[in-house]
Amino acid sequence: MRTYPLSVIACAVIAMNACSEEGPTALPAGEPVYSVNGAGRLGVYNFGTDRAVPQSPCMKNERHREFDFWVGDWTFGAGNTSRIESILDGCAILEQYLYDLGTPGRSISAYDPDTDQWHQTWVASNPFSSLRMAGERTGQILTMGGIRPSPFGTFVDDYTWTIVSADEVIQSWVFDYGQFGSGSGSITYMRTSGLSEGTLIPNPLCRTGNGANNTVLDFMLGDWSVERSNGQAFGAASVEHESSGCLTTMHFTTRKGYEAIAYTYFDALEFQFFRTYIDSEGERLELRGFIVDGALVLEGVEPAPTGTPVTVRVSIRDETPDRITEHWEVSMDGGQTWNTDLFVAFVR
Repeated sequence: MRTYPLSVIACAVIAMNACSEEGPTALPAGEPVYSVNGAGRLGVYNFGTDRAVPQSPCMKNERHREFDFWVGDWTFGAGNTSRIESILDGCAILEQYLYDLGTPGRSISAYDPDTDQWHQTWVASNPFSSLRMAGERTGQILTMGGIRPSPFGTFVDDYTWTIVSADEVIQSWVFDYGQFGSGSGSITYMRTSGLSEGTLIPNPLCRTGNGANNTVLDFMLGDWSVERSNGQAFGAASVEHESSGCLTTMHFTTRKGYEAIAYTYFDALEFQFFRTYIDSEGERLELRGFIVDGALVLEGVEPAPTGTPVTVRVSIRDETPDRITEHWEVSMDGGQTWNTDLFVAFVR
């Protein structure tokens, strides 16, 4: 369960005009901000898409299995439900959350060998409530926390998942939102069967005011054939909205068994776009950025096999209603020079 003080949300709505009916707010110009959360190696920077058969490396690694205790269908409180699944050949944990008022949320968690930590991206039906957290499991407790810079100060979130039994998990949280207050709480998940999703109630904040920046991503929606620069098709992608449209989720697959999920969303507190990319090879990449010259440009910094940090940049451009291009580049010198790593086209 994700809780946020109403004072924080109300202040954000008033200060950033989140409830207006205006179109997307103009984004800051200039270079994208580097992410220091960045994660997994990109193999030879081709996302492992050339593998011949599913290798399921995460199924063989105990560290990737540390959050499996949360997998299943759960109820908590009055009318609250969560469906937790192991996906991407066991490389990620997907949370589908439904609050009793019908407000949905999604999270994706994964162990990253490069950071030796668990990471979670949470996107609620509220553009001010997304979280990016990291932590580790010790004994029967898995702990993750994160920091969210904002115009209102720094928000700090800490979550723990404690195993009580195979059918009971306690989730606890502590938050510190500076002038907006602090607090703590917990809920108890009880395992169930025959879970119903219930009735989803969209939150208009995801598509109005500053939340309307999420509409910038609408061009990505639909089913796509993914082609290399030479026109050869090597994969397929399906893109849809979740969390009332606050989240744009891409599912990517190849004929050779590779799978990936990308969460892309606008964070109205940090006023940037974010993308979390996790694949079935156990790799994870965290990117952030802005609209630059008509393209969504996202960057992140991550380790490399050589030990030299690698800056990764992806530019996503809406060429036509039926064609999108993704230009992946890498830099070994902190962004001074760039080399093209991958150029693909999404064809409707």
